[in-house]
Amino acid sequence: MSPDWSEPKVEVTDATTGTVQFTVDIAEGATVHTMTFDPTGKVLAIADNAGLIQTWDTGTGRMLREFSGHHLSVWSLAFSPDGGRLAAGTAAGLSLWDVATGAHIQYRLGIDSWGADIGAVQPIFSPDGRHIAMSTFGPRVLLWDLETGALAAELAADSGTGALAFSPDGRTLAFGGQDLILTDLGFLHDPYATVCDGAGRTLTADERRTYGIDPGLKVCT
Repeated sequence: MSPDWSEPKVEVTDATTGTVQFTVDIAEGATVHTMTFDPTGKVLAIADNAGLIQTWDTGTGRMLREFSGHHLSVWSLAFSPDGGRLAAGTAAGLSLWDVATGAHIQYRLGIDSWGADIGAVQPIFSPDGRHIAMSTFGPRVLLWDLETGALAAELAADSGTGALAFSPDGRTLAFGGQDLILTDLGFLHDPYATVCDGAGRTLTADERRTYGIDPGLKVCT
């Protein structure tokens, strides 16, 4: 952000030379709440308190697209690992867009298992891009399956949870506010793990036949 608050703007600066590459003027009365680069560093997304989201080409300084679909303050932004999707956390939940086309993919992934609206404080994509975790105002973290749009898990958390991080292999989610919590996400990768953990054993031959599981497939290992 420019140090001159009388003319709010975002300055993109070369970190090596200190040269300002280009400037983004902010609408009068608006405040930039969040910004983030895509994984390549070639696209910068900027969002303000009026709900305006824009992407900018960092090489040319040209605006690429404006994203619409809501008018709520945007608190956080996140690109998917491949840079193809952009997530925005708002008071109404989570919105997802296709970066190339601007199409609204999903809106308000902010409904918990009780059917209540939950604001999305901070979204973060899993390393494989298949899931997205979001901290909320409530004492829980929601984990969504982006292929189905279904709620994959609802995890108990501090009410002030804001920090989230996936491990590089995507099998552990760390989050916390006052306390740090590490959650094993193996159940997302092995659908039988939860059953096995609950039973305290592997599956029997009869159970494999009942559920159509290949006898030679290793599960619950």
